[in-house]
Amino acid sequence: MKKLNLLIICLLTSYVFFAQNKNNKVDSLFNLIEKNKKMNNDSIVIWGTELLKVSNETKDDTIRYKASKKISYYYLRNRIFDSVKKYDMLMLTTARKIDCLKVMSSLQNQAAYFNNVGLKDSALYVLERAKRIGHNNLKSKTKEDSLKKINSILYIETAIVKNYFKDKEFEKALELSYSNLNTSNKYGITKFLPYNFFYLGLINLELGNLDEALKYYQKEFELSLKQENPYMKGYALIHLGNVFYEKEDIPVAKEYYVKANTLFEENNYLKGKLSSKRKLFSIYEKEENYGQASKIGEDYISMYLKTGQLDNYLASFFIKLGRVYHKAGNLLKAREYIEKGLGYASKYKNKDNVNIINEAYITYKELGDYKMALENHEILTELRDSLLLNELT
Repeated sequence: MKKLNLLIICLLTSYVFFAQNKNNKVDSLFNLIEKNKKMNNDSIVIWGTELLKVSNETKDDTIRYKASKKISYYYLRNRIFDSVKKYDMLMLTTARKIDCLKVMSSLQNQAAYFNNVGLKDSALYVLERAKRIGHNNLKSKTKEDSLKKINSILYIETAIVKNYFKDKEFEKALELSYSNLNTSNKYGITKFLPYNFFYLGLINLELGNLDEALKYYQKEFELSLKQENPYMKGYALIHLGNVFYEKEDIPVAKEYYVKANTLFEENNYLKGKLSSKRKLFSIYEKEENYGQASKIGEDYISMYLKTGQLDNYLASFFIKLGRVYHKAGNLLKAREYIEKGLGYASKYKNKDNVNIINEAYITYKELGDYKMALENHEILTELRDSLLLNELT
């Protein structure tokens, strides 16, 4: 399969290199990147690097900006952060020669990089900087240009809301979300309404305002029907299910999750299926239906591995599945999945791992494996001390 992929890449690249002129070559390369952006190999980098060569030859900053952005996104997706940083800097340097919209977009990319390496304060700083640039340059010659800048500001402010939420600054997140909703309505920008409704629902859910959360999730669902968007509809169903889960109305929550899962299955949408299956896993565990929970848990892991993302979410789920096998009395499977979870978690050293290792510690303790429980408790203490030291220095 790898040899076949390499052959395809070589043939496609050869076709591009024999293009009649540089414009055709540039268009062909960008088309190849767009069509193959989900490929998990370095063909994107090969084509992007060729575009950078063309940009150097022609002194075309727009090509250089777009090519560096494509390469940065590939490296970010594959968690190769040193390379992300390199191409983000190239993108920002080039953007300054073009216009403020490109600068704002470059800063958003930098924020994504900072968030992925755990530098949340730095991410928030560059997002606030991008927001200020947008507001300081709102005046434009045309209404179209002004709307583009407002769109960019809304995009940035949505990212800021996300950061506020992760930092548990719920009041700030709520205030900015209401402001974004008003701006969207004022300018008739419907693009961000799903995000507005989602975050207003999510923050109110976190604050325990369940009826308010339900109101905005219903708006999200209604919008998905109006736009005939099956993906948005599936997520809206999950969000509605979350409210009823918190209300401890498990049968209604389950009904919403099943509907969402069916919709995602029909549309073969992998990310959606992962979300709905994770929710159903929680339902079956709560119902003490461990056979069904373990079955759907195995399906979830099989699908998650197809994404190529070997991260803390996967590590955490291994522990959760281990816990379910423990409750079902299958101790061998329980240990197997806990050890897998710890194996993935050991690759990353951040606050999420505190929860993962703590889950492993509790599960080993419940299993009666006090030696492993003690070992994980010691790892947990060491990790907490290390993270605290990093915060203080």
